[in-house]
Amino acid sequence: MSRQPSLNSWRGYLAASIGGATGALVLTALCFFLGYVYVRTKTNVGLEGIVLLLWCSYGGFWIGEVLGCWLALRLGGYANASRTTSFLAGLTFFAVLVFFSNIPMAFTRGINAAFWLLVGLTSITLPLLARFLAR
Repeated sequence: MSRQPSLNSWRGYLAASIGGATGALVLTALCFFLGYVYVRTKTNVGLEGIVLLLWCSYGGFWIGEVLGCWLALRLGGYANASRTTSFLAGLTFFAVLVFFSNIPMAFTRGINAAFWLLVGLTSITLPLLARFLAR
C-alpha cells in the first residue's frame, strides 16, 4: 500500500493552489460564456441580464476553485483533500461576496486592473490558506 504525502508537503500546497486557480479560471469563463449566450439570445433583456452574468461569474468562480482544488489534491493522492476543500468552500464564499460587492466601485474609480489582479492573487492564496487550516 502506498503512503499518502503529508499535509506539510509543499507539493500539496502547490497542487491546491494551481488546481484552485485553474478551476476558478476555467469554470468562471465557461459559466460567463453560457450566461452571455443566454442573455444574447433573449429579447428585451434589461438589468436581469447583468445580474445573471454576475451570478454566473460568482458560481463559476466559487464552484470552479473548490472543484479544481479537490481534483488536484485527489488525483495527486494528497491527504485530507476533502477537508481542505471544505475549508476552501467556506473561505471562497466570503471572499467572492466581498469581491462582487466591490465591482461597481472598482469600475467607477478606474481601478479595474488592480481589482482583477487582487482577485487572481486571492484565487491562488485561498487554497494555500485552506490547506494550512486542514492540518
